Amino acid sequence: MSLYFRNSTNSTVQVAIFYHASRCGFVFVGQTGILSTWYRLAPGQTREVVTGNVGDRTIYYYAESVSRNLVWSGSFPIHVPNYNFSGCWIWNINGNLCNNCRRVGFKTLNIQRGFVNFTVNLITNSAQRKTKLKNVRMVLPTKRVKRKSKLNDRKKLPRSQ
Repeated sequence: MSLYFRNSTNSTVQVAIFYHASRCGFVFVGQTGILSTWYRLAPGQTREVVTGNVGDRTIYYYAESVSRNLVWSGSFPIHVPNYNFSGCWIWNINGNLCNNCRRVGFKTLNIQRGFVNFTVNLITNSAQRKTKLKNVRMVLPTKRVKRKSKLNDRKKLPRSQ
């Protein structure tokens, strides 16, 4: 009875999740919930990130390769710490109030009622998308960052005469 993430890429990825939780209390500005960062998954690894029945819940997630050249993001902005964190968090906290944080866009995951387990499978190409399982969502990166060639970064040396 849980939410799992599976890394079906060739890169190590890290995942952050956020979901609303009444135990975190109420604040006048923004909403509170549980934020957990950073679940690290090696290629081929599956990891449980939320325990318990996940049916009929909305969970937000953000994932990136460790090199940050693959990113799975959405339009729900949250300032997240660059270090491991798990606990109550105000989702729209001002970045100036959070040391060592950055703002990323979380994807929304609406899990239907009746699902006890659900898996988000991080993939890199659409050929991997085929699944008949209703409790598995295959997701492509929303952003691929191309690294500049190191050859272009080198200064040209003058010709010897």
